[in-house]
This record gives sequence, structure tokens and C-alpha cells, in this order.
Amino acid sequence: MPSDNIASWLARKRITDVAISTACCAVAFAAGMVLLALMFSVISVIVVMVLFEVFHQTGIAWVVSVLITTAIMALLAYDSFTSGRDDMGNIPLWMFRECCSFGPRLVHDSLRYFTRVLNLARLDIAACSIALTRLARQSKSVTLDELLQLCPGMNRARLRQQLLLIQGVLLIGHDSRVLLSEPLRLILSPLLHNDRKFESNPEPEPEPTPVHEPEKLSPHEILGVAANATLVEIKMAYRNRIKDCHPDRFANMDQTSRERAEEWSKALNAAYATLVADRKR
Repeated sequence: MPSDNIASWLARKRITDVAISTACCAVAFAAGMVLLALMFSVISVIVVMVLFEVFHQTGIAWVVSVLITTAIMALLAYDSFTSGRDDMGNIPLWMFRECCSFGPRLVHDSLRYFTRVLNLARLDIAACSIALTRLARQSKSVTLDELLQLCPGMNRARLRQQLLLIQGVLLIGHDSRVLLSEPLRLILSPLLHNDRKFESNPEPEPEPTPVHEPEKLSPHEILGVAANATLVEIKMAYRNRIKDCHPDRFANMDQTSRERAEEWSKALNAAYATLVADRKR
């Protein structure tokens, strides 16, 4: 049974997230296209000047320059999406690649925001509210299969995708267990306590389980990525999870919460360093 307060909160949050993601998509796409157009123009002019010395015909020089520039832009885009950005062994080359990758990466980010908007539009408020209600009623992690039993109309892949759209929902242990981050729990707990349906029917706490203790998990499980995850996927997972577990967000909380946040933050940093080093070998 979902909490009406949590369902209302989730509906409002979806509207807010759609608006923010739409704005980010538009800004990123516009900025990316402007930078790409500027890069294309600069490279084209340089190539034309070189080719004009060879062909001595402006028309041929422009046609060939467009083809060459298109190939160069495609290579730069491919490099910006596939190469590691942390390799600073050659500073001038690193700075050049960073500058050239701004446009492609902004366009790529706009596509990610657009995909997020589409997924948020299809967010199942009822099913996600049931899952969030169950997670908010207990402090321990819940198996994904257990949540599936509460949401019979959902399959495993879709429920996982929908939960990941909600910032603060963590999937751990090869995505087999679900846990709320402390900031999200602090938001949902008062909503749950103010719901009359749950005032006299508290959820029994399960026995403590060590599955979400970071020392029991592999680096892939800590970051929530597959064993064959790419460097880009590893970085995205790290950035998303470190925000929820960063100790600075727990500065005003109790000692146990601060220690847990610090423990997870260290585990995330160590797991990220390990996986990045493995990918660069």
C-alpha cells in the first residue's frame, strides 16, 4: 500500500525534474551546437587556406575542406566519448583534447537529458510510490524481488530503470538490493509519519544484514556497475553515488550516520580508483 503523501511528493518531484531536465537539455544542446559550429568554421577555414595553395581553386578547396573537416569533427567526437579524460601525462595534448571535446560532450549530455525527460514522463507513480513507501518504512536494504512482489505490473528491468530515475535510490549488490540514501530518507520519513494509514501499523524491522556493508562488496558492486562496464559508465556511476554518500551532506546528523557516510565515501573512492586503474592497463 503506497503512502498518499509519498505519492503526492513523487508526482511533484517528477514535474520539477522534467522541467529541470528539459531546461538542461535545451541549454546543453544549444551551447554544444554553437561550439560545434564554431569549431567547424575554424577548422574549415584553416583547411581551405591549406588546400587553396594546392588546388588554386576556391570551389574545389571548399568542397574538399568540408569533407576533411567533417572527418576531423567525427574523430574528435569519437575521442571525446571513448578516451579517458584523466590522463594528464601530456598537458598540452590534454588541454587541446579537453577544448575540442566541449561541443560533442555538451550535445551528448543534451541527449542524456532528453532521454531522462522521456523516461520521467513514463514514470509509474503508483508502483514507485509503493516501492518508496516500503523502503522508507525500514532502515535496511530491500531485495528487488521483494519490491517486484509489491508491484505485480512491473518487470525487473523496468522497475530498476524507474527507481534509478529517483535521485537517492541506491541499487547495490549487482543491483539485487535497493536502499535509500540518508538525504532521501530524511525527506520521506516525515511524509510517511504524517500519513494516517501508517500511524498504527509500523513496518517490522528485519534482522540486520551485512550485504550493504562496503567491505563485503566488490568494487563493481559498490559502484553498481557491470563487470564489463566502460570507463564512462564507471565515472557516471561514481559521480551519481558519491553525491548521495558524501560526508558533507551528513554534517548535521548523528554520529552513526556520519560514520556510515564516511565509510561509504571512502569505499566509493577506492572502488573508483581500482576500476579506473584496471581500465587504463
